[in-house]
Amino acid sequence: VGLLYAQAELRQGRWATAWGPFEHYCWGRIWEVGLEQYIPQWQGEPLDGKRILILQGGGFGDNLMFMRWFRDLKRMGAHITYACPDVMVSLLENHPWIDKLIPTHEGPETDELTEVDFFVSKNGVPEFDYFVPIMGLPLRLKATVENTERLSRLGPYIERPIVWERMDKLTNPRVGVCWAGAEKLDPRRHRSLNVEQTKRLLAVKNINWVSLQYGLDPPATNVWIPDIKNWRDTADVIAGLDLVVTVDTGVMHLAGAMGKPCWVILPALSD
Repeated sequence: VGLLYAQAELRQGRWATAWGPFEHYCWGRIWEVGLEQYIPQWQGEPLDGKRILILQGGGFGDNLMFMRWFRDLKRMGAHITYACPDVMVSLLENHPWIDKLIPTHEGPETDELTEVDFFVSKNGVPEFDYFVPIMGLPLRLKATVENTERLSRLGPYIERPIVWERMDKLTNPRVGVCWAGAEKLDPRRHRSLNVEQTKRLLAVKNINWVSLQYGLDPPATNVWIPDIKNWRDTADVIAGLDLVVTVDTGVMHLAGAMGKPCWVILPALSD
């Protein structure tokens, strides 16, 4: 109920009252493991010369979307260590807003819960001045509709070179497609297209369809299937596309972060 209330406030543009319950109910448990007894949680204090540990939260798309606020932390003078999903490390290496990456991991062997290894201190010297969950950044930075729109107008914040040479030889529009989200724990599979819906989409002619789907083969033969192993591979493919068509999943947020035109297919009950 708390998360639904927060989402309703966000939809109405009342972000000032939305971010508190949004952070708590969406990812509040990430710091309830006792980290605050070792590292203070950042609540908006000056960051010039300070070392801040940012903890991943939500799904891949959430991490890509909330990364936009790293820009503000760097402008405040912070040294940023980001504990991010391991499959995103190759994408974010050498990113100008990130000084250090710590890979996290989740899977069947961790009960689908995020695990991360790091030292809170070495030889008695603290490694970090503060920590903050990534989904708590808009609350602390007082994000509003207006100032976030201004932030978006600064342009893409994830950039990749075009490396897929085969795309240069295609004459019809090059359109990436992602038709399913990966839900492990949440009953939100309705955001994915079923087989018949996917076939109807891929039946659109005069399109060079390129699969951005990880781990699933398309139910059609007119789709180019690149070798995608991680989020960097996905970004490299997106860089060479004219358009991305996707359901509500991480591919959408990556396309947005790259400034790539993107059409999103939403169910009536959308996030």
